[in-house]
Parts: sequence; C-alpha cells; structure tokens
Amino acid sequence: MSFNIVGICRVPMFDYFRKISRCLSSPYPAVIFGDAYVAARDRSGFTLEFNEQVNQRPVRIVITHETMESYRFRNYLKSFIEPNNQRLLAYVLGTPTQDEEHEFRIGITDLRRLVLVRKWAWPVEPH
Repeated sequence: MSFNIVGICRVPMFDYFRKISRCLSSPYPAVIFGDAYVAARDRSGFTLEFNEQVNQRPVRIVITHETMESYRFRNYLKSFIEPNNQRLLAYVLGTPTQDEEHEFRIGITDLRRLVLVRKWAWPVEPH
C-alpha cells in the first residue's frame, strides 16, 4: 500500500512510518515512532526523550510552553505526561535536526503532529 505526499512523491506506507533508529535515512518528512518518556518539564511545556538513540546520541521532542498553551486539547495531553515514569509510545511527524549539544531534536510547533499512546504493563497470567 502506498500513498501520495503532495509535492514530494508517492511513498510505500512501510517507508513512511519509521522507527526512531531509522529516522535519518528518510529524504522526506516521515512519521517517526518509538518508546519515549518525559525527560523534563518547563511550566506547561515538556521534553520527551526516546529510549533509542541515533548515532549514539539522544533524540528529543521539545514542546514549548507557548505551543502547549495555544493547543486546544492541552488538558488531555497533560493527562498523558503528568504521571511520573510513564511509558509512552510517541508518533511524531517531523525531521530530527542536530543541535550544538550534538543531540537530535524534533521541534514541534503544531501539536496535531504528535500522538502519544500509553504503554500498559500487562500482568503475566500463570499457566
């Protein structure tokens, strides 16, 4: 199955959704996904860090206070990041850029490009 990215090309779906470890090999914007956790908070803004690294460097999603305050559904999003040690699966539409600290950041100005899913720890049933 493939779909058209307007102005770029026609892309197979498996190539458009990329795990964080393969996110730099894409020549076009792609949906990047992976396990993440809340690394820092700043007022209502926050930073998500992926558990995997790219080229032995961390990958972070930075959500500023201003971006969070302008988002219509910010209270719903806050419910995902409030509990400590929350395991999340993050899907983000964007391209990582390397900054001066030699880490990769995905800056988001529109929170409609971010989806967070709680990862549940299922209890193991005895046989």
